[in-house]
Amino acid sequence: MDAHTEATPVHATAVASFSFGLLGLLLFWWFPFGLFVSAVGLVLGLAAWAVGKRRKAPEDRLGMAGVVLSAVGVGTDLALYWGAIVFLLGG
Repeated sequence: MDAHTEATPVHATAVASFSFGLLGLLLFWWFPFGLFVSAVGLVLGLAAWAVGKRRKAPEDRLGMAGVVLSAVGVGTDLALYWGAIVFLLGG
């Protein structure tokens, strides 16, 4: 590693978005909490992505990964909850 290279800064919102997205995917089975955690991760990821785009910074990839994980978590939660409601109501 060259002595003159600088480490790229990682924004806390991007790290939080990635963490909340991963946690939301792991907690999809917990009815309101999994959806809430994924939704918070999605909002934080969009905020981190917008700040990264505004600054033209290359480190917005972690925010983008947080958005993807959180969106998958929200989609999984909503699909499973909707499927459970349809199954329970017999429709």
